[in-house]
Amino acid sequence: MIRIRNLPIRFKLTALTAVTTTLALAVCCVLFVVNDIRLMRRSKVDQLTAIAEILAQNSSATLSFHQQDSAIELLESLSDRRTIVAAWMLDGDGEEFARFSRLPDAQCPSYRANEEYRYASDGSLFAWSPIVENGEVLGMIVVQDSLEDLHANIEDSIIIT
Repeated sequence: MIRIRNLPIRFKLTALTAVTTTLALAVCCVLFVVNDIRLMRRSKVDQLTAIAEILAQNSSATLSFHQQDSAIELLESLSDRRTIVAAWMLDGDGEEFARFSRLPDAQCPSYRANEEYRYASDGSLFAWSPIVENGEVLGMIVVQDSLEDLHANIEDSIIIT
């Protein structure tokens, strides 16, 4: 077995430099991945919140005139987005007025004041947006995303790094 103290100083310095460089690169890679994950999560929240806000803006007349068929049609427009698994339109009392769901047992979570979004224990993301007309809150839009694309992007980022 070779003892470290018997090795030439040049070899020791080269080995120390290689280990230090490897550690620095590893730390940088970890920081890049963490930053990518943070940015991807924020982007997903912004995207889902924007969808909820657009639906809310297009829902005021539907809810004002109690047009349930129009509400269902509006929510079903989300069917093109494969990661959105459910959406609800709630009336002013918080009761379900209309829904779209790919999952038969999807439950609308309760809203907490001043909450725009929430990560659920099952790994999905919920976003809320109030339905407002003339300054009066008529109801709420709730959208649920499975985050499948986010998880795939995170895996890709980790693999690439």
